[in-house]
Amino acid sequence: MRSKRYVSYESRLDVARRARRVDQKISTLDFLWIPAVLVFGVGDVVTTRLALRLGAVEGNDLVRFLVEDMEGGLLVFVMLKAAILLALLFLSFATLDRFRWMVPSILCCVGAYLLMENMLVILTLL
Repeated sequence: MRSKRYVSYESRLDVARRARRVDQKISTLDFLWIPAVLVFGVGDVVTTRLALRLGAVEGNDLVRFLVEDMEGGLLVFVMLKAAILLALLFLSFATLDRFRWMVPSILCCVGAYLLMENMLVILTLL
């Protein structure tokens, strides 16, 4: 006779599957991607474009090569930002289960730094 505490392998497996499905659902912390896209993506692109129009030089060598030397312009810069954001979004959801909120949080910080640096350059050029 089995005791009431005995749990079969199948029922433990079902509990693990249900827990994994709960982790895959979108949480409120996943909404950190909205400010990450706005600050790192849109904010940096807009302020960089404005600074370049005022006569600044892109500080990142790779971006400078793609945008200015290869004459890719704004479209290449936007595509590069979108590729970075999509790659980090995939990395965040594919590999980091409980800690996937860290990627957009770091992007918010990096984006805020880039935005402030671009604003300082713009203010010095005015």
